[in-house]
Amino acid sequence: MENKIVYFILSRRDIRFSRLIYKTCSFLGILLLQSVLFFATYVYTFYIWMSKIGVWLLLQAYFVHCFCHLRDVFLTALIMNIAIAFKNRYEDLNKLLDFDLIAASHGVKIFNRNSITFFRKIGTLSRILSEMIESFNQIFGWLLIFTIGKTVSQILVCFDFVIGDLQIDDDYFKQHAFISKVLMAIITLVMKILIFVSAILIMLSCDCAMKESGRTVCLCYKLQERFPHKSDERDEILNLAKQVKINSAKITAADFFEINKSTLLSILATTTTYFI
Repeated sequence: MENKIVYFILSRRDIRFSRLIYKTCSFLGILLLQSVLFFATYVYTFYIWMSKIGVWLLLQAYFVHCFCHLRDVFLTALIMNIAIAFKNRYEDLNKLLDFDLIAASHGVKIFNRNSITFFRKIGTLSRILSEMIESFNQIFGWLLIFTIGKTVSQILVCFDFVIGDLQIDDDYFKQHAFISKVLMAIITLVMKILIFVSAILIMLSCDCAMKESGRTVCLCYKLQERFPHKSDERDEILNLAKQVKINSAKITAADFFEINKSTLLSILATTTTYFI
C-alpha cells in the first residue's frame, strides 16, 4: 500500500513537470512570435516613411511611437504571465483537494486524522492567494484600464485609416503607388490585430485564473460527501468552502470592472458603436 502511494505521487509530479515545460515553451513561443511580427512590421513601415519624410524627422517622430508599442508587448507578456501563474497556483490548490478523489479510484486512502489540519492549511493558502491578487489589482489595475482603452481607440483608428486610405479618387492613384498604399493598410491591420490579440490574451488568462478559483468551492462540496454527517471533518470542509468562496479570485481593472471573457464582448460592442 505504501509503495502504491509513493508511485501515485511520483507519477503526478512527472505529469506536472511535463506540463510546466509545455506551458513555458508555449509562452516563450507566443512572446517570440509577437516580437518578430512587431519588429517586421515596424521595419517595413520605417522603410516606407523614410523615403517620404527623411531619416532624421522619422527618427524623431517615429521612435517614441515604436517604443510605446514595444512597451505594450512586454507589459502584456508580464501581466499574462502573472495571471497564468495565479491560475497554476489555483490548479495546484485544487489538485490537493482533488487528490483524494483520484487516489480513491486507485484504492488508496489519503485523508486520516490530520484531515482537519490539512483543510485549515488549504484555507490559509486560499487567503494568501486572494491577498496576492488584491496586490496585483492595485499594481496593474490602472494599467489594465489604459490598455483596454487604448485597444478600443487603436481599433477605431485602424479602420478609419484603412478605409480613408483606400477610398480615394483616380487622380490620387496616378500620383501615388497603389501597391504601397495597400501594403501600408495591411501593415496597419497587422499591428492593430497584434494589439487586439494582446488584450485578448490578458482577458483569457485572467478569466482562467478566476474560473480555477471558483472550481475550489465545487471540490470542497464534493469532498464533504465522503465524510459522515455531523463529523468534524465534514464541518471543517464546509467552513473551508465558505472561506474559499469569500477569498475567490477577482481580477479587476482598478475595481471598475472584472477582467474576463465578457470584457472582450464589451470591447467589440463599444468599438462597433463608435465605428457606426
